[in-house]
Amino acid sequence: MTSSQSPAGKQYSANKQSPSSTWLIALVAIGLLAAAGYWFSRGPAVDPEDDKVAGGDDPAQQIASQNLDLNRVALASMENLETDDAEKAWSSLSNARPEDLSVALNRALNRALTIDELSAVATDASAKPEEKQAARQRLAALLSETRGLIQKYVDLGGDSNLATWMNARVDLNEANLLPRSVMQSIRKEVFGRLIESIQSSAEAKGNENNSILLAGTLTQVVDLLEDPIRGIPPTILDPAATALTQLSNQQPNNLYLAVRAARLGIANELKASVDAIRRTQTLAASIEPTLRQQTAPIGKTPAELVDGIVASVEAGKFEEADNQMMLWFNLLNSTELIKTDRRRASPHPLDMIQFDSLRRLSAEVSKQSRIASASGPLVYDVESFNVAADGIEVSSPTDLIPIDANLDFKMDLVSLHPGDDSAALFLWMQGDDGWQNFGTLKVEGQWTGMMVADLFMVDSSSPGRLRQDATSRTHNTLRSLILFGESGVQLVVVDGRDFGQPDASGENTLKAETADGLETLQNVSAMISGDFEGDGDLDVMAATERGWELLVNRGNRTFFPLPTNDQQATSWGEGDQPVAFAIADLDRDLDLDVVTVHPKSGRVGWIENLLHLQFRFSYRDDIPVLPGVDSLAIEDVDGNVSWDIVLGSPKNGQLVLSHTGDIGVWRVDAVTPFSWPTSDDDSQSSQSNPGSLVVADLDNDSFYECLRGGIASSALELSPASSTDESPSEFGPKQDLQWNGSRENAGLHIHTATDFDGDLRLDLVGWPENAETSSPAISVASNATKLNGKAVSVRFKGIDDNNANSGRVNHYAVGSVLELRFGPHYRSRIITDPTTHFGLDGLTGPGNLRVIFPNGLTQSVPKIESGVMIEEEQTLKGSCPYLYAFNGERFEFVTDCLWAAPLGLQTSPGVVVPDRPWEHLLVEGKFLAPRDGAYELRITEELWEVAYFDQLELEAIDHPKEVVVFTNEKVGPPSVAEPTIHAFERSELQPLSKVTDTSGADVTSLLRETDGEHVQGFEHRYRQGLCPPHWIDLDLADRVSGDLSRDANIHLVLNGWILPTDTSLNIQIDQNPELASPEPPSLWVPDDASESGWSIASPYIGFPGGKNKTIVVDITDHVNRDDPRIRIRTTNQIYWDSTAVSIRTDEEIERLHSLVQVHPLALQSAEVAWHGFSKRSHPGPKQAETYDYQIVQDSPRWPPLDGPLTKYGPVEDLITDWDDSMIVISGGDEIRLRFAVPDNELPESQQRDFVLHGVGWDKDADLNTLAGQSTLPMPYRSMSKYPPPATQTTGETDSQEINSGHLSREQSFREFWSRGVNSRQQPSETPVH
Repeated sequence: MTSSQSPAGKQYSANKQSPSSTWLIALVAIGLLAAAGYWFSRGPAVDPEDDKVAGGDDPAQQIASQNLDLNRVALASMENLETDDAEKAWSSLSNARPEDLSVALNRALNRALTIDELSAVATDASAKPEEKQAARQRLAALLSETRGLIQKYVDLGGDSNLATWMNARVDLNEANLLPRSVMQSIRKEVFGRLIESIQSSAEAKGNENNSILLAGTLTQVVDLLEDPIRGIPPTILDPAATALTQLSNQQPNNLYLAVRAARLGIANELKASVDAIRRTQTLAASIEPTLRQQTAPIGKTPAELVDGIVASVEAGKFEEADNQMMLWFNLLNSTELIKTDRRRASPHPLDMIQFDSLRRLSAEVSKQSRIASASGPLVYDVESFNVAADGIEVSSPTDLIPIDANLDFKMDLVSLHPGDDSAALFLWMQGDDGWQNFGTLKVEGQWTGMMVADLFMVDSSSPGRLRQDATSRTHNTLRSLILFGESGVQLVVVDGRDFGQPDASGENTLKAETADGLETLQNVSAMISGDFEGDGDLDVMAATERGWELLVNRGNRTFFPLPTNDQQATSWGEGDQPVAFAIADLDRDLDLDVVTVHPKSGRVGWIENLLHLQFRFSYRDDIPVLPGVDSLAIEDVDGNVSWDIVLGSPKNGQLVLSHTGDIGVWRVDAVTPFSWPTSDDDSQSSQSNPGSLVVADLDNDSFYECLRGGIASSALELSPASSTDESPSEFGPKQDLQWNGSRENAGLHIHTATDFDGDLRLDLVGWPENAETSSPAISVASNATKLNGKAVSVRFKGIDDNNANSGRVNHYAVGSVLELRFGPHYRSRIITDPTTHFGLDGLTGPGNLRVIFPNGLTQSVPKIESGVMIEEEQTLKGSCPYLYAFNGERFEFVTDCLWAAPLGLQTSPGVVVPDRPWEHLLVEGKFLAPRDGAYELRITEELWEVAYFDQLELEAIDHPKEVVVFTNEKVGPPSVAEPTIHAFERSELQPLSKVTDTSGADVTSLLRETDGEHVQGFEHRYRQGLCPPHWIDLDLADRVSGDLSRDANIHLVLNGWILPTDTSLNIQIDQNPELASPEPPSLWVPDDASESGWSIASPYIGFPGGKNKTIVVDITDHVNRDDPRIRIRTTNQIYWDSTAVSIRTDEEIERLHSLVQVHPLALQSAEVAWHGFSKRSHPGPKQAETYDYQIVQDSPRWPPLDGPLTKYGPVEDLITDWDDSMIVISGGDEIRLRFAVPDNELPESQQRDFVLHGVGWDKDADLNTLAGQSTLPMPYRSMSKYPPPATQTTGETDSQEINSGHLSREQSFREFWSRGVNSRQQPSETPVH
């Protein structure tokens, strides 16, 4: 595949734009943004061209700075697949640092990428002969050069398996250029080397064994050597089966390896292959619900299918077993689970990049900063207060949680003091006289920890939800506590809003309550909240003796257990429960994962989110064991857009640095062990608390400090200088901790860090070192260090206005990613608290902030200033492609398309909306004017989705001016949306004489004509797209009566638009018993016998799909001519613009139809190209968004999707017929269409409109859309549902094969997930001509 860089970046100039905003943000800063750097190597505080600053007077410093710049350029060019530019930089860097192993590796990888690109051109049947010849000529020289670079890497001590993998990649590319006999000979040689390397790695274990990276190449070679008739040669089959079995045994949690080992074992007729077959079943158990839907059409469950394979193997019926195994393989092969595991076994060269040289250079350059690293002591003013309560025995605390108990934006504090059979909770609040106890609660049971969360949907009106002011533009919802321990969990509601009032006693500030569903948990050792299903509320993940358990939130603080909790595919070892969790989208696939630590085994694990409430646990064998590990933190420590992990045990720690090269790929890059600092007379770990680790920027210098929960003499700085391989005990710069005002000048048993006083300096909280059990105390240490570094504090709030697009992200935006950029420098953090703190050093400069919410929505703040407030705009993340037409002066927005053909859109788990791939859209003549002999259309994909177009045709519709035409633009099945051109006399098609809305208000004038003045029949809504029942009542009395002829046809012509739900909202609605599914428009007639006075006549009349469209409804058989009133009722969020009625005989309909002439227009050209994202405008609260094609944002707006897209260029042959060859486009792409103008001139009495006939599908990338995060599987005409079931995998394969020639483009991971701002990432408004 080739990466698709934004062509618009080359075509147009970039001008800055104020991008649309979709959230409410409060930013407080004490200074302008400062450069933070990649690995946060500090840059100059003044003009970067100042030689004294950039390199200093020392030539060595200048060289280090130049080399760092070279390294950045090399990495950026390489990740953008600009390999020639990267080679120039790597070559210069290699000359400057010839002994640098990581430079040698990255240069060899880059050259391997160049060979991949050239080989693809040289073997591309559609490439021009001169292009192929040029590629072959370059390859001839590069092959030898690349092998030399790989050998240099080996000579410097490089990994032998990685060298084998690179050489195999080079050799296989060379083999593709040679005659078949030589080609097969080279492939066999490669096969032999791979087998030898795998066998030699058999004894290596854990993170020392990386032979898995050879597995993908091995399976590739086996497939290439397989004969279409005779199969795999025995000399290949036996060693291949043995090697794959060995690799699967070494990596028992990798489904891809298990599947390939099983298939080769069956092909080799080995009964021992049963083990691998059963392993596939075990590993696939985490996605069993999805697989069960796929196997249902063949009448088997996944378990029954696997049982049949095993039975055939055990009976020696290997051909039968192979046929069944192929079916099982095809099912698994389309899942995200096996795609993830395949990528681990078959990495991309970009996955293997190393950053060691970058870190070393950053360490050298960081010493040149004009503002020295904070090296003095960190000074804290300590305030301690005793803990006591009448009638309650109080022990030392085990957990402290900052919480804003009265929504005054000052953090308060809750302390947990466990006893034998109960625990005491204390609420501490900040008043004029310092800290005060304002609430105490005794909770029966054994409790060891706490978590805090807002467990309601953002716009929930549940009576249990405590809010300060429902109209507030700031955080206005009180969070609750959940205690956990051996007794399970206990909800505690916190409400300190009476604090400071004259008669306030604090009696009910802490109150234990029941949360339905949480009582199922027992023996809980760790707990965390996150929106694990992307539906807008916070779910709860717990660690118990049974394994991990997910409690799914219904949005109203009631929960139901994940049904698969008792059928987990894998879990931790017996007695190896984790004691700490951390959330992160670790592998950048837009869903929240959970990282776990296990003190008994010393291992790190992760609960990988597979979407659709499917998860799997596995230990991370690539992270070395840390005995007693009991705490962790997740941050992007080195600023390389990849989440790193800081681990803590009582005595030691580990810094795990990572690299994420693509969606679903998280690879450990380096692990640095270290020891906690100790004072002369006191071990830091002597009073440590399990699960307590502080990673925070305490001095605002942009580097994190690291503190073990417990008694600390100094803090460790996670900075470039932290990599001290020679002496782990000397890890990183240290800063002493100085306590002022503490009891007898004693130290502090540290527990956590937060900004209690709002001065943008992080404070610490814990308890005094010398506090006795009989008289426990709490200490708050206010940061009094004189800091040069500036900081910014960020708050995001989910909008809770139910007339806006609320309900999509939780109130405090927990789980979102914040990215701070300024120049080439980058810093990112995960939102886990109401306020997110960024230390910025002392350097000034412009900066911008971007947030990626848990559901994939993004928002950019182009310029950070103090006190900025940005309110959410209504916007969709997925809907349908947009249609524009050239009107003689400019391209004008017409409407959206493919509304009747959603793929994978669930209304409830496993229930998918049927798709109707064809449509006929009316394009009024005012939108289209000829230019250079053609009518021009543009179809753009501007949302987070993928569109498939199989056929596109344009017809000219000529008719008399006194006739108006409509097509059937309904969303619905063919029975209500039959392709028809409706023709009406303008004078006969009349507006209704009287129309009233739900409240009885007269809205006749609003619906008299299509003018943008819409009727909103509902006062509020429950969710985007779901409202209380609302209607319009139409009185037809002036046109319909008992005297009306029985052969008269009565039609309603309705114009309007709909704001839809999406899959995640549908899932959320389905989970909430208080909400019913959306009710599409239905037709009602008067009924005196009904309590409401109305009865339903037609349950489904269709609805206008998306932006303003017109639907024609035949009501002839339903109108009571003695009481000709009609009600159109729905709970969809529909806005009606106009209503009209027509009464015609069959003869009149035929006469009007005969006046309409249809002229198919020849397709002159079709091209796929880059467009960008058109400027949005929202005319009013009741009107649909519209778009200005001429002004575009050129930067990526949405996270990249996995899978191939149609390459840019001509595509006429893909859309001429409905034949499964189709265009595939995604966010930012467009289809440029030109259709010939008819030869006949239009008479003055005639008018020309147009109909665009399209066949295709649209798939929203919503996290709950089935297969929504990939362009695959490909749809096709004969499929019965999507994704295709097990019985139709052949059609899916055929469709992909038909389109393989043009599906050669992918969305760039690095264009969206970028470290710095470049021309393509900088938000811009660009004129388009």
